[in-house]
Amino acid sequence: MSIFERILGESLFVNAWKQVRQYLFAEGRFKQLISLQPIDIFEEESEIDIDGACVKLRISSDVDNIMRRGIQRIIHFLKFNPSEKLEDYGFDIKIDAQMSFKDVNTFFNANFANVNYPIYSNKVDLCIENFEFNNDGINAKAKIPLKLQTHWWFYKRSISVNTFLNATIVYGDPKNIIRTHRLRYEIKTKNFLVKWVENYYHTQILQFLNELLTYNFREELMHVKEHAQAQIDELQSQTNWIKGTIKQVELDNLEIGENGIKALFLAEGKIYLTN
Repeated sequence: MSIFERILGESLFVNAWKQVRQYLFAEGRFKQLISLQPIDIFEEESEIDIDGACVKLRISSDVDNIMRRGIQRIIHFLKFNPSEKLEDYGFDIKIDAQMSFKDVNTFFNANFANVNYPIYSNKVDLCIENFEFNNDGINAKAKIPLKLQTHWWFYKRSISVNTFLNATIVYGDPKNIIRTHRLRYEIKTKNFLVKWVENYYHTQILQFLNELLTYNFREELMHVKEHAQAQIDELQSQTNWIKGTIKQVELDNLEIGENGIKALFLAEGKIYLTN
């Protein structure tokens, strides 16, 4: 299971849906009538473990104001405009996810470190021994000890060097892809062979690093949406007066902060009262 699917876990949307359903016929009518604004249903915080990395979550949700929709129905009835149906209520679920750089490093080291990556016709391999991410303003920085391995028929050698990366992390263009922008790297070494290999294979190394730090999460969010909808369908099969549909799940914002990475996920849905 991929990282976004694990962050937006199985029980998250079901628990939110239970809160939404309870709200529709719960207390708070006077508050709704006074504000006539969407009502915050709940807010809770939790933590999850992903391959030893801690992800902190803050989950909140709001739903359309029942009293306001009731007033809208009366107005439409008085205007003799029955064609516009107002049986649905919109609801939003916001998931704030935060991961410190320490935990980012733990996740990357668990999944991508100590793996040989061929960068040229099985003649040159790169092995990332350890990730050390931090920030430089809006940019992400990383210190990555690389092991450079050559497999020429006349010469085989493995050399470890420190590599420093600097890049802006962007998402949304194209949609559902996190990628690097203006990635730069510098290899700190006095070794003549490493300098020659880096100069000769510079384009391949840069392409490898860009691909390693590119993440397409479109299918993940589709799976999250489909799985959450299936669970909600199963839950609401117990009643015949309320139906819920998740319209979309998306990554709304991503930023590199002083202490780590912050991501905001947004789920939008509709509630239908059938009776």
